[in-house]
Amino acid sequence: MKSTEAKSTKRGFVMTGGGAKGLFEAGVIHAFHLCGLEFDVITGSSIGAINSIVYAEYQWLKRHLPAETLADPMKTIEAMDPYVWASLHAWWDLPRMNIIDDSATGPIGLLKDDLLGLDIGLPSIVRLIWWYTDPNNDLVPDLAVLADISRIINELPERLAGGQGVLETWKRWRDDKLNPFDAAVRTYLNRFGMEHALVPDDKADNLRQFFTQSIVPLRREHLDDPAAVLPEIKPVPLIPPDRTLRDYRESGVEVRMTRTNFRTGRLEVSSYNSAEQFAAFLKKHWYRFDNKEGFLPALGNARLQTIGNPNAINAALASGRFPGVFSPMPIDKIYDLTEAEDTANVLFSGLLASWLNDEAVRSALQHPDGDGTEPKVSVSDELLRTWQESEELARLFPRTGDHYVDGGAIDNMPTNSAIDAIKDWIDENNAGNRDVQLDLYTVFLHPPPDPGELVTEMIPSSVETVQRTLEIKNAAVLDSDAAHVRFVNKTAQLAEDTSRTIISLATALEEILAKVPDSPSLQLSEEQKVTLKAAVEAQVSAVLPARKDKDIAGRLAGIKDQYEKIIDEKLPLHVNPIEIHPEEMPMRTLQFTERLGFRKENAVRMITSGCYSTLWSLHEYLSDKLENSPDERDEQALRLAKHWMGLDMAEMPSDKAALRKAWRCSRV
Repeated sequence: MKSTEAKSTKRGFVMTGGGAKGLFEAGVIHAFHLCGLEFDVITGSSIGAINSIVYAEYQWLKRHLPAETLADPMKTIEAMDPYVWASLHAWWDLPRMNIIDDSATGPIGLLKDDLLGLDIGLPSIVRLIWWYTDPNNDLVPDLAVLADISRIINELPERLAGGQGVLETWKRWRDDKLNPFDAAVRTYLNRFGMEHALVPDDKADNLRQFFTQSIVPLRREHLDDPAAVLPEIKPVPLIPPDRTLRDYRESGVEVRMTRTNFRTGRLEVSSYNSAEQFAAFLKKHWYRFDNKEGFLPALGNARLQTIGNPNAINAALASGRFPGVFSPMPIDKIYDLTEAEDTANVLFSGLLASWLNDEAVRSALQHPDGDGTEPKVSVSDELLRTWQESEELARLFPRTGDHYVDGGAIDNMPTNSAIDAIKDWIDENNAGNRDVQLDLYTVFLHPPPDPGELVTEMIPSSVETVQRTLEIKNAAVLDSDAAHVRFVNKTAQLAEDTSRTIISLATALEEILAKVPDSPSLQLSEEQKVTLKAAVEAQVSAVLPARKDKDIAGRLAGIKDQYEKIIDEKLPLHVNPIEIHPEEMPMRTLQFTERLGFRKENAVRMITSGCYSTLWSLHEYLSDKLENSPDERDEQALRLAKHWMGLDMAEMPSDKAALRKAWRCSRV
């Protein structure tokens, strides 16, 4: 237990989902690079998961630089520049990734051509829908509706590629027990390779190849011509294909990425966990999932973790498996279950196949070191048997054949995963919850939540009403989340201060009882000392909780132990939220190609906005924090931020609002 001033700082970096809007996060990464900021935990969801491993790889590479380079912040930045600019080049090449093939010969283009040949007009479609949904319609439709039905029947064989397609539809209806409409839709989409997803699996694998490639750092020439070839510049590898989350853990950064289990509908976390860490997770949370009454945690509150060592790039891509655009990713693609040397994944393979009925898994949970030594996390035979026999636990945890979709479907802002990681660190290091504070840098892919005041004399249209209501709703939800963190921090700090006051009072009473009667300054006789001591003990005893089995000294010690335990174990971790917002968001989620809305000028604005928004947020937060809490790493980050903002080279306004408008990036 430490005093408020003595709390050590842990740093977390949270990146949210948003598809092509992840360009903003690339700019944030560049700013953190310029300021030399490193994190203890990095979490991401969807596109934020991919950016998470980009920065985790950055930290891995940085920590393997020579000591003489790391001793000089500017030399370190220069050494890491090529990697950061290579990652920016990858984002700049977004349209050339060809994630969604919208060319004339691609699936979307072929679907468009086929629909243009459809001999059914909009009036016919509207008439059919209106007739079908009319509760008072006759079983025999009128002539116009009959004509429309006749057109659909005539069109059906051509849309389904002739008799073969009609036969396939019939087989799907008969064998797969699909209703005729679903069977026909599946058959139709299958003509264009789009039955399971907009992007076929072989095409989706291009993303893995793209982010594991070597690419030259971004240069001015690429802004004018993305295909520019610069042979004098050496390509830089982005993410090694065999990089795992254990590699990052061993280099000092915890990476956690969300994923949604398609079978259970539960949120899971891709992270490296040894057998001992999995045992700790089960011991802490199993009772929440083994509820016989069916009262399980909310879908987004579970954050299930399991033993295993995920492949970094595949775990990130699984988190970004946008529904409908990509098909769900199988579990055996996230974890390499064929690598016999990877103990964590060998055990995970057994867990998938038979839960805790696998002898090797059970043994590893009780004896993770395999040598009979006493583990840090003790699991009794009875507790292990309870887990093993729990049908609910076996159902909720991953199984062979499970598939995963976008983690952002449940948790698009994985701040809780970052907090969980720090809590796990606290438990593993026998620290207290209030010994540590977490600076949590969270990137949002929307402007700050403020619907503004609407001043108009016009009655809004129905569309404007819906749009305005959604703006208010979204702002209220986001503002409520921030207010909740502030409330928890304030309440916990009040409880900590109160507990420390009680501990101080108990300590003071101990000193009074020990010193006052014998104090030479009082010049008391032995009889007076005995009388005074008895009187003081009587007064102290009267205000203390009654304990027949302990004397006053024992009761005071018990009070101190009780409140120290409250501080260390009962109070929540103190979280300092640092929000990074764009001032505007000109891009949309699926703008991966120019046809879908990707524009080079918007990409430049997003990367630039990410950088300057982060520099300002860093300057604003650290300037205030360092007035009361000196920290060497924070001081260096602020010093570098001021340098790149030009605040150390020119006179600037003292007013914050004026300063925010006046500063300019000094890096050219």
